[in-house]
Amino acid sequence: MSPNDVMDKTVMLEQYNLPGMVIVEQGKEQSLGIGISNSADRHYAVFRFMDGNEGMLIVKATALGSGTMVVIRT
Repeated sequence: MSPNDVMDKTVMLEQYNLPGMVIVEQGKEQSLGIGISNSADRHYAVFRFMDGNEGMLIVKATALGSGTMVVIRT
């Protein structure tokens, strides 16, 4: 899978060592957390991949509108 396969799509991010658990947004100026993927609050686990500058990939949280972003070097 390449970054282009998920660009501008919404995704849930599951840690490989914690099956069934996803990364969640916890609010403005809060760190990211871990939540259960099938819980009622799973909309806090939706992120959008966006193209960054100079070979970077931006992962932006969509649920709370806080603009939480993670920048990943590819």
